Amino acid sequence: MTLPAFSSSSELYGKDALGSYVPTAGSRSTPRNSTQGRSPPRPPAALPPEAERRCGEMMQAQFSDDIGLDELAAEAKLSPLPFARKFMQNLNGPPLVYQTRPRMEKACELRQHTELPVTEMALEAGYSSNQSLARIFPKHRRISPSDDRLTVRDPAHGVSVPTLATPQ
Repeated sequence: MTLPAFSSSSELYGKDALGSYVPTAGSRSTPRNSTQGRSPPRPPAALPPEAERRCGEMMQAQFSDDIGLDELAAEAKLSPLPFARKFMQNLNGPPLVYQTRPRMEKACELRQHTELPVTEMALEAGYSSNQSLARIFPKHRRISPSDDRLTVRDPAHGVSVPTLATPQ
């Protein structure tokens, strides 16, 4: 058995005008895993506008229900994983973030215009408990629901009320 002959380094590299060694035409100038010659990976196709609209309407209409990824994907006529990827690509966030916004708007509306206790307000806005609302509310309003209610009733309470914020 004979071993393949290796080229000497003088055949693989030559000197350029500045005296630096450079690969010659017979050598492999790009690494094996290079994408040269291949097209770059394609980003996943976006969620069709009609599917995005239908899912948005569904989340808005049923904000107080727990809508799962399977239901939203079925509305978009996709399987759950591709739907989640396309949703994230289109709207820069998961569906849960977009379900939270109408719930927070409802909670703020109830807080301003009713005397409901925080527990009832949470249930009416679609949260499973007042602890759920208490955990999520400060992320959007930068204040607790109780302090927010005090501020609305008595602006001299001293707490400034920011507008709805996007969670980070």
